[in-house]
Amino acid sequence: GWMFAEGVSSFSKLDTACLERLRAWLIERPGRGREKIGHHSLSRYMDALAAFYELRDVLSDAPTVDPSPYCSERSYPRRPKDLRRIPAIPDEVAVPFLAGALTFVEMHSESILRAVSIVLDVKEAVKPCARRYRLYREGLARAALPDHSGRRFRRKCEVVRAAQSLRAAGVIVIGGLVGMRLSEILALRAGAVESRHDPLTGEEHTYLASRL
Repeated sequence: GWMFAEGVSSFSKLDTACLERLRAWLIERPGRGREKIGHHSLSRYMDALAAFYELRDVLSDAPTVDPSPYCSERSYPRRPKDLRRIPAIPDEVAVPFLAGALTFVEMHSESILRAVSIVLDVKEAVKPCARRYRLYREGLARAALPDHSGRRFRRKCEVVRAAQSLRAAGVIVIGGLVGMRLSEILALRAGAVESRHDPLTGEEHTYLASRL
């Protein structure tokens, strides 16, 4: 698209002048169902470049100029609100909602995941389904693991419901604190947490690496 037309062969060749031209091009770009794309969408293009810039030490090709000044929605002219938008969740609702999900993850994830491990081990070791239910109950009874209400897990169905609640709480926490989209969260797999050292600042940064 734009980089090819401008003769920019790599992200590392994006300088301040290129970013200014890209900004001007985005402002005039047609939108879907409207004359031009909205200011929110405009800033998201620069957000992607800013993410590449932050990872410039580990990427083979990344911008060498910080695009973050162009990421603010205030740097783009606002369009008329011609499309319906989902209203913002008020703080008095969002804060307790996120806090509850975070507390659930912090307090109950270890017990729930151990119970899930017991269920999965039985399922893997015993093929006839009829024999599994007794072994589920026996394994959970020996472990004496509490659920989020304080009662001990006794049956597989209780573990499944708790695991579903933990998954929902995890999605809320990651979406609320990290800002990942639902599709990116659902694409997360074991080993997605990565830590990298920034040689410029000496700081350690932790990332959630999603593979779409």
